[in-house]
Amino acid sequence: MTKNVISMKLILGLIIIFVAIAGYKFFNRQFQNAKVASTQELNLNRIKELTENSLSSTGYQNEKSAQAARIEICQLTARTTAEQNHAVTAIRNLIDKPTVEVKYQCSDSFYDTTNNKLVSARSETFTVGLDTFMVNPQTNHVVSANIQDFETVAKVLSANEVENLSKSFITNHSLALGNIDVSQYTLETGQKGTNYFFTWKGTKQLVKLDPPAVTCSKDIAKDTKGIYYQADGTPCYKTYEDMRQPIIQIAFNNHGQLLNYANSFEGEVGREISF
Repeated sequence: MTKNVISMKLILGLIIIFVAIAGYKFFNRQFQNAKVASTQELNLNRIKELTENSLSSTGYQNEKSAQAARIEICQLTARTTAEQNHAVTAIRNLIDKPTVEVKYQCSDSFYDTTNNKLVSARSETFTVGLDTFMVNPQTNHVVSANIQDFETVAKVLSANEVENLSKSFITNHSLALGNIDVSQYTLETGQKGTNYFFTWKGTKQLVKLDPPAVTCSKDIAKDTKGIYYQADGTPCYKTYEDMRQPIIQIAFNNHGQLLNYANSFEGEVGREISF
């Protein structure tokens, strides 16, 4: 057998091995994709079933059953642990506690029975003890915070010091809040007792509402565009877009402790859901 023949057989053998490996990887990837798609379809069907059951007269009246359904929907619509870890990191950064335990509660994703589709989450709710945080899953930025648990602090700040603190706090926590330059917005300040409130307002803009806002009232004029009627005869209409003014709100007490935070520049803050 000549060296050329041996070389050709080796090359052919290597080609066969390469094709076999590539084929295995391709079909394995296809299998995994099909498996994921199948799981997603099963989850979607289950979410639809739970939603329809909870909206029925029996499900609506049974508070315990409705809560159990909501908890299961929360689990089915949750992001992966790896994805949620980005939100956990943001919350820890916001409160300057790098190892604190952060618990996922739920997202505001829901099944739209009218349009037969799952509406993506605008926010996810997390808790740290008594404190509640809402995170935009698209950016992993904290868009809402409500602080209930405080440590004892002796220092007392002036109104001017608290205002400066609020600005530096937003700047120094860009990992949690995003890169925000409040100097380009209009500032309004307020005070109630020893608590200080700061609101930065942006320019009003036309926002598309998904799902649309529904208004139902017997006072709605009959010639209203898109009017329709509920089973009891109450007229309704849907609003698909609206002028909204994005704002950033933050509050501190005179000890320099964060009380709450909200940011609608990334879209309207969703619904807080916790158990």
